[in-house]
Amino acid sequence: MSRDHPSAEAWAEIERLFRGALELETAEREAWVDAHAPDPATRREALRLLQAHDAAEASGEFLVGLDAAGALALVRSSDGPAAGEDG
Repeated sequence: MSRDHPSAEAWAEIERLFRGALELETAEREAWVDAHAPDPATRREALRLLQAHDAAEASGEFLVGLDAAGALALVRSSDGPAAGEDG
């Protein structure tokens, strides 16, 4: 997985990990992602998304009203151009 441009397959895997981890208590999430991530890059992205989610939840303001899919879409859009786009 390219750091700048994760593939559609990679994003699907990151989303799967993110959603699965959200079903757990915060303290259990990292170990679960470690056990289920197919590679270190996917693991890092999933944990980064979880950290952003936790920070947003703690602030009580950022991403208010967005579900996990909405948060993932926002992260995707903020990572720069999608694969295949000029940037």
